[in-house]
Amino acid sequence: MSTPVNFIPTNLRLLLKLTNLTSLNLSSTDIKNPCIDIIIDSLQNLDTFDLSSCRSIKLFNSLLKLSSKLKWLNLYNCCFHMQQNPTIYHILYQLKYLEYLDISNDNIFNDNNNNNNNTNSIIDNDNDLNKFLRQDNCLPRLKHFDISGQKTISSISLYHFLLNHKNLQFLGLFLTNEKYSPCVFDKNDLCYSKYRHYTYDLQHIQTITLTENDLILYEPYLIESLKRYRDRSGFVQKILYYIFFLTRSFRSKQPNLLIELILHVISIHSNLQTVQMASTACIYNLTRTPMTERIHVKYLAQIVQATMNVMATFPNQQQ
Repeated sequence: MSTPVNFIPTNLRLLLKLTNLTSLNLSSTDIKNPCIDIIIDSLQNLDTFDLSSCRSIKLFNSLLKLSSKLKWLNLYNCCFHMQQNPTIYHILYQLKYLEYLDISNDNIFNDNNNNNNNTNSIIDNDNDLNKFLRQDNCLPRLKHFDISGQKTISSISLYHFLLNHKNLQFLGLFLTNEKYSPCVFDKNDLCYSKYRHYTYDLQHIQTITLTENDLILYEPYLIESLKRYRDRSGFVQKILYYIFFLTRSFRSKQPNLLIELILHVISIHSNLQTVQMASTACIYNLTRTPMTERIHVKYLAQIVQATMNVMATFPNQQQ
């Protein structure tokens, strides 16, 4: 039985008249399935659709109605566990014109990953996501694919996917337990591309003896992560932790860029204590003597002001 149009809130009901609309951003709203179904039925020309952090959407079948149009789809922090028969991956597989797909998740209560916080969990090569990655002709036009935070990815499935997507320009692998390292670092690997950007999983650096070469190797991936995920508090906290971990012993090769990005993070998450404390700790590492001499003078005043703001917001924090 179809849902009546008057079920949709008035402000969204106006959207239904914009039948030539090609781009729609509903991110972080409480929109539910009945509204989504009506909107998609009415806006058949959508090729760009942002549903990121729409946690109230439980079913995604209606996306199939856009299969001949959709090129850009953001499902970051969406819930997929209720979508069964077909699964979300069966639906995505049929969106053959997609060039951008984000199914990353930094939610600590990630419904899409069992044992989300267990970094030693066994990877199941036959789970839905890995089957999706190994399917032939899986989203052949894809240029941007973000699966950061998905804990169940296997290196075998990722290898197969990359072999079939030589034109992929970005792959998000931050906070994934399993990854295929040679595709990132080894120029002789079949999947390697010097034109592809990555965010990369760095959990292993906590268990190895680090050298300055590790900082040189990993810092660009942390910078890429901070650029892409600065609005996502769950990812940001981890990125800052890894930056602190690397810069407490070794000098950053791009201190001004890192400081600029961290100051921006401080301004975005001004009321989130965990991010503020991690940010100021990183700033401390990056501005210790004699490294201060390498910091552009315009950032020094901003650092002082940002630190004063953090102290005023969290007066009882003794860091």
